[in-house]
Amino acid sequence: SVYVREVELSVSLDPNKFWGFINNKNKRSRIPGRMQLNDSSFDSSQSIVTAFAEFFSSVFLDSDNQSFDNDTVSFSNLHIIINTISEKDIIMASKKLKNKMTA
Repeated sequence: SVYVREVELSVSLDPNKFWGFINNKNKRSRIPGRMQLNDSSFDSSQSIVTAFAEFFSSVFLDSDNQSFDNDTVSFSNLHIIINTISEKDIIMASKKLKNKMTA
């Protein structure tokens, strides 16, 4: 339909307009109404938040407890050599990013 084509075009030209439209239509919590994790289903906001927290804490790797044999990180045939990147470097670089939330 014409409407669908116009929405698709607006998404590619200006994603902010699309997300503004979606956010204005929904006006609801950003927490989903229902979540499934493994064999469990969660329906309340609190149980969903708790499930997210438990999942992410189970897969989180604390960088202080990580050790690397060398400074080369390999992804298939791609090799990236990292000389030195400090926490301060990351913080300074992140401050230069645009402060823009996504939907």
